[in-house]
Amino acid sequence: MQPLLIAFIGVLLLALAAMILGHARARNSWRLQRDAEAEAHSSLTAELERAHAEALRERDADHDAALATQSLAHWHKMRNAERRHEEKLAELETELTRKDAVLTRALAQASTGIKWELASRSAIVAACETADIDAIVATNIVFVPDEDADDVFCAQVDHLVLSPNAALLIDSKRWNGLVFDGVRPSTRAQPLAALFDESAFTGSFALHLTPRGKETRSIDVRTYLDADAPAQRARLQAIRLLRYLRLQAAALDHIDTCVFYSHPDATVVTSGYDGSGRFRTHIAHTHTLAGVLQRVHSGGDGGIDPQQLTRVASVIRRLGADLVGTGRYASEYTSPIPLTKHDRLTAARPS
Repeated sequence: MQPLLIAFIGVLLLALAAMILGHARARNSWRLQRDAEAEAHSSLTAELERAHAEALRERDADHDAALATQSLAHWHKMRNAERRHEEKLAELETELTRKDAVLTRALAQASTGIKWELASRSAIVAACETADIDAIVATNIVFVPDEDADDVFCAQVDHLVLSPNAALLIDSKRWNGLVFDGVRPSTRAQPLAALFDESAFTGSFALHLTPRGKETRSIDVRTYLDADAPAQRARLQAIRLLRYLRLQAAALDHIDTCVFYSHPDATVVTSGYDGSGRFRTHIAHTHTLAGVLQRVHSGGDGGIDPQQLTRVASVIRRLGADLVGTGRYASEYTSPIPLTKHDRLTAARPS
């Protein structure tokens, strides 16, 4: 029995040794597999990290490039805007320089040419005194109208009479001879119809007939129709002056208009008005001017308060106009050019 037991024990020992050896081999194989997997995972992780880092670098590069492009585009946009702004400023400065030059020349011409308006100024002041009107008489108002035009130009208003009740623009025409304003000659003498084509006299018009010198018996005839008619031109100047005064914070609600034929020897044939309603123009001569002034300023709505009147007078004075006051304004508004008796034209007292 002993040999069998020894053999059995030997077999068991061999089986145990074989089992231990197999387990050791299996454990060694698992360790090798684990190490291989760890190395593969580490390698994959490193590769992923490199790929992620590269992707981040590419994204940052693209972002920086986009920012640079956007910044460059924004810079160009801002530079273009600045350039356009500079060009606009240059255009405005050039336009302002042109306007200043035009106005300077016009004011210089007005200051030397006021002598042509002295007689009518004197007649208007005398008419205001005759009509007992407290007024400011402004002569030679030169300004640059605020309107679209191909060329910058100056407008010139002969006279503006301001009172607390109304403002009256007076366009003076020192025309000698015979004047028909708004009246067809044939209505006063039928044979005159043979001398004129009266079919054109449908709107505003004026005819001026004057001898062509002392040594000849011929007559010059000038015809002024529609926009060229003195009444139409007076209304246009009133509109321009209203717009200009509004821009200077010296707005007036309305300016009445008058065409004044100021030559003392002129014969004026007129109905007394051109147009209708609030836009009609008074037509006057030396014997009717006081009556026109009295009607306009007594019929006004009293809408010019003292501060407003002062502002308007101040703006007009800055334009180089000559100002003369009558009544309560006589001491405040005096002209360096005196009103001499020789200059004055008598005005008939209104009936």
